[in-house]
Amino acid sequence: MLKAETAAFDAVAPWLTEARWIAGGHPGTGGTVAWMKRAGFHVGRRLGNRIRRSGGFVARCLRVADPDIPLPDNPGEPGGWLDWGCDCAPQVGAVAILSDAASGSPAHVGFYVAEDGEAFHVLGGPRADAVSVGRHSKTRLLGFRWPPGHRQTGQRLTAPPEHADPT
Repeated sequence: MLKAETAAFDAVAPWLTEARWIAGGHPGTGGTVAWMKRAGFHVGRRLGNRIRRSGGFVARCLRVADPDIPLPDNPGEPGGWLDWGCDCAPQVGAVAILSDAASGSPAHVGFYVAEDGEAFHVLGGPRADAVSVGRHSKTRLLGFRWPPGHRQTGQRLTAPPEHADPT
Protein backbone atom coordinates (compact mmCIF):
# COMPACT_ATOMS: atom_id res chain seq x y z
CA MET A 1 0.00 0.00 0.00
CA LEU A 2 1.16 3.52 -0.61
CA LYS A 3 2.76 4.76 2.64
CA ALA A 4 0.90 8.08 2.75
CA GLU A 5 -2.42 6.27 2.80
CA THR A 6 -1.83 3.58 5.45
CA ALA A 7 -2.84 5.39 8.64
CA ALA A 8 -6.09 6.73 7.20
CA PHE A 9 -7.14 3.34 5.84
CA ASP A 10 -6.09 1.37 8.92
CA ALA A 11 -8.65 3.35 10.92
CA VAL A 12 -11.44 2.20 8.60
CA ALA A 13 -10.04 -1.20 7.56
CA PRO A 14 -8.02 -2.30 10.62
CA TRP A 15 -7.41 -5.77 9.14
CA LEU A 16 -4.85 -4.12 6.87
CA THR A 17 -2.68 -3.45 9.94
CA GLU A 18 -2.35 -7.21 10.58
CA ALA A 19 -1.88 -7.93 6.87
CA ARG A 20 0.98 -5.42 6.58
CA TRP A 21 2.51 -6.71 9.84
CA ILE A 22 2.64 -10.23 8.41
CA ALA A 23 3.94 -8.90 5.07
CA GLY A 24 6.70 -7.15 7.00
CA GLY A 25 8.35 -10.47 7.74
CA HIS A 26 6.36 -11.78 10.68
CA PRO A 27 5.01 -15.35 10.77
CA GLY A 28 3.03 -15.64 7.58
CA THR A 29 1.84 -18.74 5.85
CA GLY A 30 2.97 -21.35 8.34
CA GLY A 31 1.67 -19.16 11.14
CA THR A 32 -1.67 -18.85 9.35
CA VAL A 33 -2.09 -22.62 9.10
CA ALA A 34 -1.35 -22.95 12.82
CA TRP A 35 -3.69 -20.03 13.57
CA MET A 36 -6.53 -21.70 11.61
CA LYS A 37 -6.07 -24.92 13.56
CA ARG A 38 -6.02 -23.07 16.91
CA ALA A 39 -9.13 -21.12 15.89
CA GLY A 40 -10.94 -24.41 15.26
CA PHE A 41 -11.25 -24.22 11.49
CA HIS A 42 -11.23 -27.41 9.47
CA VAL A 43 -7.83 -27.75 7.86
CA GLY A 44 -8.28 -29.95 4.81
CA ARG A 45 -5.52 -32.13 3.46
CA ARG A 46 -4.91 -29.71 0.57
CA LEU A 47 -4.26 -26.79 2.92
CA GLY A 48 -0.59 -27.07 2.07
CA ASN A 49 -1.55 -25.84 -1.39
CA ARG A 50 -0.80 -22.10 -1.61
CA ILE A 51 -4.25 -21.33 -2.99
CA ARG A 52 -6.03 -22.58 0.11
CA ARG A 53 -3.83 -20.64 2.50
CA SER A 54 -4.78 -17.28 1.00
CA GLY A 55 -8.25 -17.59 2.54
CA GLY A 56 -6.74 -18.45 5.89
CA PHE A 57 -4.56 -15.36 5.69
CA VAL A 58 -7.62 -13.15 5.03
CA ALA A 59 -9.58 -14.81 7.85
CA ARG A 60 -6.70 -14.34 10.27
CA CYS A 61 -6.33 -10.63 9.47
CA LEU A 62 -10.06 -10.00 9.81
CA ARG A 63 -10.37 -11.88 13.12
CA VAL A 64 -7.32 -10.23 14.67
CA ALA A 65 -8.85 -6.85 13.80
CA ASP A 66 -12.32 -7.79 15.05
CA PRO A 67 -12.90 -11.13 16.82
CA ASP A 68 -16.65 -10.83 16.14
CA ILE A 69 -16.40 -10.63 12.33
CA PRO A 70 -18.30 -13.62 10.94
CA LEU A 71 -16.28 -15.72 8.49
CA PRO A 72 -17.24 -18.21 5.78
CA ASP A 73 -17.77 -21.78 7.00
CA ASN A 74 -14.46 -22.80 5.44
CA PRO A 75 -12.37 -19.63 5.17
CA GLY A 76 -9.46 -21.51 3.63
CA GLU A 77 -11.57 -22.18 0.53
CA PRO A 78 -11.47 -19.14 -1.84
CA GLY A 79 -14.94 -19.90 -3.22
CA GLY A 80 -16.44 -19.54 0.26
CA TRP A 81 -15.69 -15.83 0.19
CA LEU A 82 -17.96 -15.16 -2.82
CA ASP A 83 -21.12 -15.06 -0.65
CA TRP A 84 -19.49 -13.70 2.51
CA GLY A 85 -20.15 -10.19 3.80
CA CYS A 86 -21.46 -7.48 1.50
CA ASP A 87 -20.85 -7.01 -2.20
CA CYS A 88 -18.86 -3.82 -2.79
CA ALA A 89 -16.96 -1.82 -5.37
CA PRO A 90 -13.17 -2.02 -5.53
CA GLN A 91 -11.79 -0.05 -2.57
CA VAL A 92 -8.90 -0.15 -0.15
CA GLY A 93 -9.38 -3.00 2.31
CA ALA A 94 -11.97 -4.95 0.31
CA VAL A 95 -11.57 -8.70 0.04
CA ALA A 96 -10.81 -9.52 -3.60
CA ILE A 97 -11.77 -12.98 -4.87
CA LEU A 98 -9.76 -13.98 -7.94
CA SER A 99 -10.09 -16.86 -10.35
CA ASP A 100 -7.55 -19.34 -11.62
CA ALA A 101 -6.47 -18.07 -15.03
CA ALA A 102 -6.91 -21.49 -16.64
CA SER A 103 -10.08 -22.88 -15.04
CA GLY A 104 -11.94 -19.72 -14.01
CA SER A 105 -12.74 -21.22 -10.61
CA PRO A 106 -12.08 -19.32 -7.36
CA ALA A 107 -8.37 -19.62 -6.61
CA HIS A 108 -7.12 -16.72 -4.49
CA VAL A 109 -8.30 -14.09 -2.01
CA GLY A 110 -6.55 -11.05 -0.60
CA PHE A 111 -7.05 -7.36 0.17
CA TYR A 112 -7.36 -4.69 -2.52
CA VAL A 113 -4.75 -1.97 -1.97
CA ALA A 114 -4.48 -0.29 -5.39
CA GLU A 115 -4.81 -0.82 -9.14
CA ASP A 116 -3.38 0.20 -12.46
CA GLY A 117 -5.04 0.20 -15.87
CA GLU A 118 -4.81 -3.57 -16.34
CA ALA A 119 -4.50 -5.12 -12.88
CA PHE A 120 -5.59 -5.02 -9.27
CA HIS A 121 -2.86 -4.85 -6.63
CA VAL A 122 -3.85 -7.34 -3.94
CA LEU A 123 -2.13 -7.85 -0.59
CA GLY A 124 -2.26 -11.55 0.10
CA GLY A 125 -0.37 -14.71 0.64
CA PRO A 126 1.30 -16.88 0.17
CA ARG A 127 3.41 -15.81 -2.75
CA ALA A 128 6.71 -17.68 -2.63
CA ASP A 129 5.70 -18.63 0.93
CA ALA A 130 5.42 -14.96 1.92
CA VAL A 131 2.76 -12.27 2.09
CA SER A 132 3.13 -9.50 -0.48
CA VAL A 133 1.29 -7.27 -2.94
CA GLY A 134 0.57 -9.17 -6.13
CA ARG A 135 -0.53 -7.71 -9.45
CA HIS A 136 -3.54 -9.67 -10.79
CA SER A 137 -5.22 -9.10 -14.14
CA LYS A 138 -8.63 -7.46 -13.81
CA THR A 139 -10.05 -10.26 -15.95
CA ARG A 140 -9.46 -12.68 -13.05
CA LEU A 141 -11.75 -10.79 -10.64
CA LEU A 142 -14.76 -12.74 -9.38
CA GLY A 143 -15.87 -10.12 -6.86
CA PHE A 144 -15.13 -7.73 -4.02
CA ARG A 145 -16.63 -8.26 -0.56
CA TRP A 146 -16.72 -6.14 2.60
CA PRO A 147 -17.04 -7.28 6.24
CA PRO A 148 -20.56 -6.86 7.59
CA GLY A 149 -20.95 -4.10 10.15
CA HIS A 150 -17.86 -2.16 9.06
CA ARG A 151 -17.82 1.19 7.26
CA GLN A 152 -16.42 1.02 3.74
CA THR A 153 -13.44 3.16 2.73
CA GLY A 154 -14.89 3.98 -0.68
CA GLN A 155 -11.35 4.78 -1.85
CA ARG A 156 -9.70 3.48 -4.99
CA LEU A 157 -5.99 4.06 -5.46
CA THR A 158 -4.05 4.12 -8.69
CA ALA A 159 -0.48 2.90 -8.53
CA PRO A 160 2.18 2.15 -11.15
CA PRO A 161 2.49 -1.50 -12.21
CA GLU A 162 5.85 -1.79 -10.44
CA HIS A 163 4.07 -1.14 -7.10
CA ALA A 164 3.26 -4.86 -7.07
CA ASP A 165 5.02 -8.07 -8.00
CA PRO A 166 3.72 -9.56 -11.27
CA THR A 167 1.71 -12.79 -11.01
